[in-house]
Amino acid sequence: MRKARALAAVLALFMCAAAAAAAAAPLLPKDWSKWTRTTDVLLNYRIPGHENHYRIPFINDIGAKVTTTSRDGRTVWEYPKGTIILKEAYQGLAAPAPGEKPISVYGMVKDPKNPKARGGWVWVVQDMATKKESIFESPMCIDCHSYANAPHPYGDKNPKGDNRDFVFFPFVKK
Repeated sequence: MRKARALAAVLALFMCAAAAAAAAAPLLPKDWSKWTRTTDVLLNYRIPGHENHYRIPFINDIGAKVTTTSRDGRTVWEYPKGTIILKEAYQGLAAPAPGEKPISVYGMVKDPKNPKARGGWVWVVQDMATKKESIFESPMCIDCHSYANAPHPYGDKNPKGDNRDFVFFPFVKK
C-alpha cells in the first residue's frame, strides 16, 4: 500500500511538473521578421505603456484573416483566435539603424479562453536581452487599448468610432 501511495505521489508530482513546463511555453514566437506589418505609420511618438520607444507592429497569418462587418455605419473588426500582433520596441524614438535589434517586443495574443486574457487578448512583453516573457494581468493594457474602439488621440484617431477589437492600427488587407 505504501508503494502504491508513493508511486501515486511521484506520478502526481511528475504531472504537475509537466503541466508547469507546458504553461511556461512562450507565447511569442522567435521569428516574426517575415510577418506582415500592420501599418506603415511611423510609431515614433511617446505613448503610455510603450514609453519613448520607436515601434514596428507585425501580425501573423492567422490575424491577417481578420473579418470586418458593418454595423450602424461603423466597421467592426474581429480577429480570429490565434492572432498574434506584436510590436518591436527600439531604444529611443528615432528609426532604428540598419541591423539594430529591438530591446523588447510587446504582444497581443488572441486567446479568449485563456484565464489571463483581458478583452479576449493575452497581453505580453518579452525582454530581448533575457528572452523573459511577462504576462500583464493588470488592467493597464486593456484599459488603454479600449480607446482603440472609439475615437482616440493616436494614429488616425478612429474618427468613426469603429470597434477595432482593441487594435489601434487594424490590419487592412492589401
